[in-house]
Amino acid sequence: MLKVLVVSHMFPHSFNPVAGIFVYNQLQALKNLGVEFRVIVPSPFFPGYFRWHKFRKLSNKTEPFHVYYLPTFLFPAGFFFSTQGFFYRRSLVPFIKSINSHFNFDLIHAHTIFPDAYACVALKNVFRRPLVSTVHGSDLLVYPNYNRWVHRFVGQALQESELVIASSRKLAASVRSFIKEKEPVVIPNGYDPNLFYPKPPKPYVTTDEVVRMLYLGNLVPVKGVEYLLQALAKVLKTGYNVQLDLVGDGYLKKQLQSQVYQLKIQAQVKFCGRVPQKKVPEWINRAAVVVLPSLSEGFGCALLEAMACKKPVIGSAVGGIKELIVDGVNGLLVPPRDVLKLTAAIACLVQNPALRSKMGKAAYAYAQKNTWEKSAKKLLEQYTVTRMKST
Repeated sequence: MLKVLVVSHMFPHSFNPVAGIFVYNQLQALKNLGVEFRVIVPSPFFPGYFRWHKFRKLSNKTEPFHVYYLPTFLFPAGFFFSTQGFFYRRSLVPFIKSINSHFNFDLIHAHTIFPDAYACVALKNVFRRPLVSTVHGSDLLVYPNYNRWVHRFVGQALQESELVIASSRKLAASVRSFIKEKEPVVIPNGYDPNLFYPKPPKPYVTTDEVVRMLYLGNLVPVKGVEYLLQALAKVLKTGYNVQLDLVGDGYLKKQLQSQVYQLKIQAQVKFCGRVPQKKVPEWINRAAVVVLPSLSEGFGCALLEAMACKKPVIGSAVGGIKELIVDGVNGLLVPPRDVLKLTAAIACLVQNPALRSKMGKAAYAYAQKNTWEKSAKKLLEQYTVTRMKST
């Protein structure tokens, strides 16, 4: 049985059960293929910073796989961001030494190139195991722009990784542009067909008069929700009856609520908060259209899950979204931050139920090729090859 040590600061916990859910889902699919894991989740703490006190209460888990929430000293609010890799290393190395005696792992898999993979270079050197690193998006597209130190650390982590996984062709191209000699392997994220599939909405939720639109994701600047609200306001002025459900949470919530009141669309917008993943299909199946107006996106799992539920989607033409949506076939692509074109895309689908149905069928057909099981099989092949090369 292949044994893998996973390090990922993105992982579900009791305070946010959907944080890094794509990492969890991938591991679950790999476990079904016989891979054994120990998952280390660096969890932040800083003396006197009460917002992080809740992380000290997280309990380790043994099912469906062993998960250790490792307290890691970090500076709050992103201060001294370039030091995070150093502090990750300082926590990880002694902790892994304590579990290595009873879990002799074959390789290390880090999710995000910084700070996780950068920190795991130390684990690779101490324990002499190959390092697999997955690039998810902002870790390569955004973080290196913070300062020259982060840029350097990202390059070191890419260089030291025996295998780099990218969830989209766009991210793979970004890896190659960062380090020309590094050839990443593209393994897209997936979805669980036992959870995400078409089913009729409850009759009290959707009526013929109201077209429900859904946004799934964090309420943070990179997701572009402010532009979605502006576009919705313009659509409503044309007389269409549209209801927007925002499923997710984040530090922009109050600002977005204020924007909703300024635009006078509070009757048509509902802030639904975070929901457990098992409830997400219910929200998707209530909707007529799912929208993701991101400014940057590594893959766009929410769109794939919507497509698996036979829903047409609207997304920004960025990152992996451009690889999910075939414009005009299974959804509509719009430039990021372009309120007018986003407005036109929403109006196009709102006023045309026949087009929504046609695109939904095409979306469903596309989604069938991208289950977590298929993704996990590709990753397991890469694990095996990487391990053999390192022995």
